[in-house]
Amino acid sequence: MLLDMQLEARSRMVFPASQTDTELQHRVTLYLNDRTESATRDLKVEARGGTVVLHGSVSSLYEKELCRHVCTRVAGVLRVVDETVIRAGEVKPQPANRLPR
Repeated sequence: MLLDMQLEARSRMVFPASQTDTELQHRVTLYLNDRTESATRDLKVEARGGTVVLHGSVSSLYEKELCRHVCTRVAGVLRVVDETVIRAGEVKPQPANRLPR
């Protein structure tokens, strides 16, 4: 019983009850749009219990990794599942020595 109460309290600390999946999805989407330029135009974000799932397409491996990294920076995200694909036929030069924020 005590262990159950401790686990419940811990889960509230990591993923507060007031934060719904919709709110997390919205915050992740806003942060992605702010931190990535054109990478998010074909992305869909889903959030379930702290797990964020990215669907859609990006133009490069760099953008794929950037989107995944950006999601990990949002408070409340416990896990990122990246189901994005790289669009074929697009070649886009990548910034040299640029680290994601």
